[in-house]
Amino acid sequence: MGQSRRVFTPKFKQEALKLVTVGRHPTAQVARDLGITLNLLRRWKQEITGDPIAAFPGKKRRKPHEEELARLTQELPV
Repeated sequence: MGQSRRVFTPKFKQEALKLVTVGRHPTAQVARDLGITLNLLRRWKQEITGDPIAAFPGKKRRKPHEEELARLTQELPV
């Protein structure tokens, strides 16, 4: 069987990014130390840079603009 997918908490992601930004550790080194891929760490960095408030919404949670879109869609007459 295949391996199950690892899930990282928003807190873990934020702490990993702090090591890179505040701690000024090389991105590749932080990824290696945490046992994650460099691309994953870069993706987290892009996500938090793009929209820090809505970054890392969690499993089955929507970003605020997605919630608003869903609410407005439900209000539309059919």
